[in-house]
Amino acid sequence: MEAEKFEAEKFEDDSYRTLSRSAVFSICFGILTLSGFLFAAGAAFGVLGLCCAAFAYFSIGRYPSELSGKGVAVFGFVLCLLLTTSVTAMHTYIYLTEVPDGHVRMTFSEIEAPKYRKYDAPVKARELDGQKVFIKGYTFPGKQRKNLSQFLLVGDFGSCCFGGTPEPSHLIRVSIKNGSKIDYSQRLRKLSGTFRVLDQAGMDSEGKGYLYEIDVTNIK
Repeated sequence: MEAEKFEAEKFEDDSYRTLSRSAVFSICFGILTLSGFLFAAGAAFGVLGLCCAAFAYFSIGRYPSELSGKGVAVFGFVLCLLLTTSVTAMHTYIYLTEVPDGHVRMTFSEIEAPKYRKYDAPVKARELDGQKVFIKGYTFPGKQRKNLSQFLLVGDFGSCCFGGTPEPSHLIRVSIKNGSKIDYSQRLRKLSGTFRVLDQAGMDSEGKGYLYEIDVTNIK
């Protein structure tokens, strides 16, 4: 009888406890962290999941008669920790090994000129003039979409795919020199080749001005 009474009281007590939402969210964020294997920004979900799991664990400890799900919080914490660590390690390895030997990493932020001097390449760009560089960017959407051996490279889609026109220093004229051709897509491209700063802005067949060129020997 005592055992049955204890079980009945335990069941009644558990029925009034609520499963911590933060604990559940930690697992949801853990699952979303899997996107980090495709996009580095996905690691942010893991950080959110860790915060939710820690908050849930301590909240349950503080209000044990109101909240349940400590095991769920622990599982969510471990899941987010493992995935966040794995994603961070993978992208760190890629960053440290993706630049070919003899090349310098270059970013669009380094070569973008201020608007009031949009036809004047900044100092960093001129320092890289004639050097072998490695850069990431996106194919600018033009009329031709197939078998491209020449195209414009842009740092992001913010200024070109929503009705805007990028400034000349935000575009690089790419010429592929190894015989390869690509089709237009919205995926991130990785290029390595010789970078040049033009004395004056060039113009492509569709009227887009550009301040830089790069002869590409490798593109992914």
